[in-house]
Amino acid sequence: MWPLLLMAGSAVMQGYAQSKADKSAADAAKLNAIASRISTMFKVQDLRDAGERLESSQRAAYGKSGVDLTTGSAAEVQAESAKQIEKEIYRVKYTGGLQQSGQMTQADAFTKASNYAMIGGLLRGGATYISGAGKMSDIQVKQ
Repeated sequence: MWPLLLMAGSAVMQGYAQSKADKSAADAAKLNAIASRISTMFKVQDLRDAGERLESSQRAAYGKSGVDLTTGSAAEVQAESAKQIEKEIYRVKYTGGLQQSGQMTQADAFTKASNYAMIGGLLRGGATYISGAGKMSDIQVKQ
């Protein structure tokens, strides 16, 4: 009887250990998603800062040469530069959002696997116990 209980307990513990491993992987994936979001925010801020520096240096260069900043090609150049910066910001946000979404999907999958591993361990343990008990009763009947 004790070997049977040990085998059943072992199956349950294997399920429990796999469940814990999957939960840890889910937690790591969630942290990666948060890190991705923070990284994206920093990249966006860096791009905005770079855009402001570019605009300032353009103004300084145009002002030094005596160009009127409110009309003509100087204003068009600055508008195009701002447009390019905003396009890059959009691209960074989109890419960062995809990374974060992928990592959260991975976290969800690991969470489900964790639940299923625990259920599977319990079922394997129960099946081991029931099949072993059935075999023992067959042996006792034959004797």
